[in-house]
Amino acid sequence: TQKPEGILRRIVSASSRPGDWVLDFFAGSGTTAAVAASLGRRFIAVDRNPEAIEIMRQRLGPQLSSVLSV
Repeated sequence: TQKPEGILRRIVSASSRPGDWVLDFFAGSGTTAAVAASLGRRFIAVDRNPEAIEIMRQRLGPQLSSVLSV
């Protein structure tokens, strides 16, 4: 289920520093990745659902340096 950005912002802020990596193995629509990017963190977002990956691509657009699909 999608988590509220406010909660994720508190979690990411409390558990990492700008420039750190945030890893989300069940990324879904990419909310954690979007929050991480907005806070100056790098991120790895993983999901096996092709539809979720496409949503993440659209949502994160220019913040993506590369997308690896396996």
